[in-house]
Amino acid sequence: SGEINLAFSNLTLIQKLDLSNNGLTGKVPDFLSNLQSLIELNLEGNKLTGALPVKLLERSNNGSLLMRVGGNPNLCVSASCQTVDLKTKKSA
Repeated sequence: SGEINLAFSNLTLIQKLDLSNNGLTGKVPDFLSNLQSLIELNLEGNKLTGALPVKLLERSNNGSLLMRVGGNPNLCVSASCQTVDLKTKKSA
């Protein structure tokens, strides 16, 4: 449970990361986008919120990353979330 730990950012050669069904909360951190060797990321069945980082979406869309995020009802998994988030920040 808790948020995705920053310690995962040190696993620069990791290829598969399965954090499914761990009761994880909070946003999906940007540092996961920097794990260049990562080819599979499973975040299913948690309580993650907010929008997925743009770079993770891009990698998923171009086929360089297999990403599973189902079962996170408050997680936005489309690029349109980024637009809404930016508009919210500008008006604040």
